[in-house]
Amino acid sequence: MAKTEKKPKGEMSFLEHLEELRWILVRSSFAVLIMAIVAYCFADYIFEDLIFGPTNPNFVTYRFFCDASHYLGFADSICITELNFIIQNTEMEGQVNIFVWICITAGFILAFPYILWEFWKFISPALYEKEKKALRLLSL
Repeated sequence: MAKTEKKPKGEMSFLEHLEELRWILVRSSFAVLIMAIVAYCFADYIFEDLIFGPTNPNFVTYRFFCDASHYLGFADSICITELNFIIQNTEMEGQVNIFVWICITAGFILAFPYILWEFWKFISPALYEKEKKALRLLSL
């Protein structure tokens, strides 16, 4: 009869690593989903101020350059008073798709620090001390 060998403490088999990676991906997906729901709650701000902000003559950079032109003595030479934007959607479900994908993308952006932390927890035990010291910023 073959005697089963004990693994040293802290070592995992390949399948155990895959299981751990699967749970990291599941938790990360839930984090993206939760943050996408948060982005949905702030969708008006995301669309009006972030995405379509440059379509408004009161956009922060337009005001900055207008104030700078007044300060430098150029009067209203680079001030923007009117912007004519025509935004056209040619697909039947285009607006809904854009809305959903913007929420998911914002959810990924908001959840990225958590996702990075999850992957760091997965990778860091395999690193040597010298490698961990080089990446001290991530090893909180």
